[in-house]
Amino acid sequence: MKNTLNFSIEATKEKLTPRSGVIIFGEYLKGLELEALINKSLPSTNHHSAYNSSEFIYPLLLMFHSGGRVINDIREIKLDKALQAILQIDKIWAPSAFSKYLKRLSDDKENGIKSINKVLLKRFLKSIKTKKEELILDIDASFIEAHKNTALYSYKGEPGYMPMIGHINGGFVIDVDFREGNISPSTENYEFIKQCINKLPSNTKLDRVRIEKCWLPSKSI
Repeated sequence: MKNTLNFSIEATKEKLTPRSGVIIFGEYLKGLELEALINKSLPSTNHHSAYNSSEFIYPLLLMFHSGGRVINDIREIKLDKALQAILQIDKIWAPSAFSKYLKRLSDDKENGIKSINKVLLKRFLKSIKTKKEELILDIDASFIEAHKNTALYSYKGEPGYMPMIGHINGGFVIDVDFREGNISPSTENYEFIKQCINKLPSNTKLDRVRIEKCWLPSKSI
């Protein structure tokens, strides 16, 4: 037959994954040495059977990057044996184990996360300085829909939360102010800007602040 396509089909036992983009992200995190930073800043208990914090946080990052929204979505990563093999993940725990780990996180763990961000911020600022770019802070609220009993309704008409997020040069998140859903995005912006500035090293200053297409020179803050 003239219209027959010239290819053949064969069976294979090779492991396949639909998450090739997640693999690239996972390798990027390894290049940042994030797992070592996590284990240093978020130490586990001294119990001999304790697990490293990276065994929970690293898979969660992969899950969220692949579109996961709830803890049970970690099952999709757990079932992806090809992804685990390529990223050299020995084991992924059940959703209940992740829930227990997250519930144990306390204020000292939050400080540990902030210390990780501080290390990564220094690297990011170094790359900006190398490129001789202006240092620009963007702040904007990001609505998170949530149907918990404690979630309050936002101006969007849905219950949830309205965290204010500050990021520099369109990429690095420098700080977050977690807020209730009924808090207006324009609330205490000046205070949040100063909060972000305080995260910068003492010898580093912003050039501009951008709030929904409104540019402000840093000297006006």
